[in-house]
Amino acid sequence: MQIPKLSKSEREIMSVFWEEDRPLSSAEIVELSPNKTWRANSIHMFLNNLLDKKAIRLSGVTIRGKHASRTFEAAYSESEGTIGELIASNSFRKEPFKVMFTVVSSLAQEVELTDEQRDELSAILRGE
Repeated sequence: MQIPKLSKSEREIMSVFWEEDRPLSSAEIVELSPNKTWRANSIHMFLNNLLDKKAIRLSGVTIRGKHASRTFEAAYSESEGTIGELIASNSFRKEPFKVMFTVVSSLAQEVELTDEQRDELSAILRGE
């Protein structure tokens, strides 16, 4: 899947979807974004942009009081988005091995791996 380039505000909205891990209406997104850098009345524009970029998809409709609202969900996970942004970066296009080595070695230092996990990772790196 091609991960779209997102603005800072769009990324903030995607973070709400990833954190909540459920379909959300525009009103819920605003409620769940107390530290937002965007104005609440811009939410529909951002949602339409995210729909156009295929970062979110329409999930359904919810009723709040007398009003019906569309609900949306993320089209990809946070980790898929992070990897997609990394792959699209200039540094990865210029020096993919260096970036891959840096990421793998940094993650290996942060996570305690079992011998089995090390073997599995080695097999992936060998192309098996």
